Amino acid sequence: MLFGDTERGRYAVDCVQLSIEECPEECNIFTGIPEVEDSEGNTCIDLEMDAQPASCGEYASPDGGSPVNGNFFAKDEDGICWVFSSSFVPTGWTECGPIDECR
Repeated sequence: MLFGDTERGRYAVDCVQLSIEECPEECNIFTGIPEVEDSEGNTCIDLEMDAQPASCGEYASPDGGSPVNGNFFAKDEDGICWVFSSSFVPTGWTECGPIDECR
């Protein structure tokens, strides 16, 4: 099974274009916590919520270094801001937040 294209440093499968349901073993499923609205209608992150599948993708190349732990915020194509527990976030998502924790 071919896991990567070492000549280009990319996976043989275009992981970013696949849905979570179609995501093959050679790709990665990023998990995070999406923003929600609290009882007062404010947008917040519920850190007690279990991480949910966010996107099929590929981790940064080894040249990109190791992930940094912490809270990193990125917005999906629908405009929903997610929090991830490392600096590895889905490819193509843009920075957002930070968003306050739900109370």
